[in-house]
Amino acid sequence: MPRRFRKNILRPQAKRESTNASRPSQAIDIWLSRGASIAQIFGVGIALAGIFYTVIPLYQKAAVDEQLARRESELKDVEEKLVNARAEAYRLRRVQFMLPISLQTADDCTGIRRSIMQPALLAEKDDNKRAITLDVDIEECVAKHLESALKRNVLSGTDGKKLYDYVLPIAKNLELKRRTVAAFILNLPVAAAKDPSLLGPEGYFTGRFFEHFGDRLSSPELEKKRFESRVRLTQQKKAADFSLEAATKLRQAMSPTKWANDIPDQP
Repeated sequence: MPRRFRKNILRPQAKRESTNASRPSQAIDIWLSRGASIAQIFGVGIALAGIFYTVIPLYQKAAVDEQLARRESELKDVEEKLVNARAEAYRLRRVQFMLPISLQTADDCTGIRRSIMQPALLAEKDDNKRAITLDVDIEECVAKHLESALKRNVLSGTDGKKLYDYVLPIAKNLELKRRTVAAFILNLPVAAAKDPSLLGPEGYFTGRFFEHFGDRLSSPELEKKRFESRVRLTQQKKAADFSLEAATKLRQAMSPTKWANDIPDQP
């Protein structure tokens, strides 16, 4: 066979062999391309899952924390206003409670209503004796009034204790002074006979009375009446001054401006 024909016959076979040899590499490239696409899809899915399970929950948690902090701040403001409102209500209730008690205690424990300006009691016909009598034990009387007030449970425990500890020493000092003044009033007639400087002035109206009607009495009787009148006036003034001083101190002591606590104790 001629050579040129043999060459042409063998050429398609060589092409087929080269084509067959390239087919495995093409298949590998195709599968690698597909694998890369699948990997990209998986990567995108993993990224989306990461966003869904990490970023979004973190954002939601941050939003919830911010809202919770805002609610806690609002709650704190409300609680503070509530505490202030309770404190103000307690202060008003304390003032309303202590005012009549302080007045009643001062009246009962000092005998200030026994003055000559008050109507005489049925059992006390002698106005002078009623005006100069200081026979109420102030310390004991104040202690009874305080105990009665504290049993009503209007004051907080701390305020009640402070009031009791603050008022009782004052009442004790007033009781010591009451005894001194009462002894002075009782002994004044005898002491003034020896020392007339203990007596106060006679008084304008008393002096005018003796000037107009003194001529009806003898000189010794007139001097005796004037002496007795000055003794009574001095006794009454001493008793009235002490009663007023003691009542004022008790009223002020039972209404202190600074209390132990403005918040009522929790039950």
